[in-house]
Amino acid sequence: MGETALALVGQPSQPERPHLAQILRALAEPNRLRILRHLLEGELSEKVLVARLCISQPRVARHLAYLKRAGILSVRRLGRYAIWSVNFQDNRIRRLLGTLVELFQWERARA
Repeated sequence: MGETALALVGQPSQPERPHLAQILRALAEPNRLRILRHLLEGELSEKVLVARLCISQPRVARHLAYLKRAGILSVRRLGRYAIWSVNFQDNRIRRLLGTLVELFQWERARA
């Protein structure tokens, strides 16, 4: 395995850290990518995401929960609202999402 591949895989997974396969599965769904594209611009409430994505609230909630379980998103409470943001605390997530941002920019430039 090359040095770059080893850097992505990192140390053996600890129980509280999601596995690489779980992270990649979370990114392999178009609606979750759409959610991430919005959250990479800043934190948002679930209600705002529902309005921007034009998909049902239960579906958005399921996608947000999936991304949270994968360690990609974090959530904080503000009164009765859940405010979602990208989890930049995990270095693996930060590097992977940096590449994802580049892909989003490349895709936008091609359109």
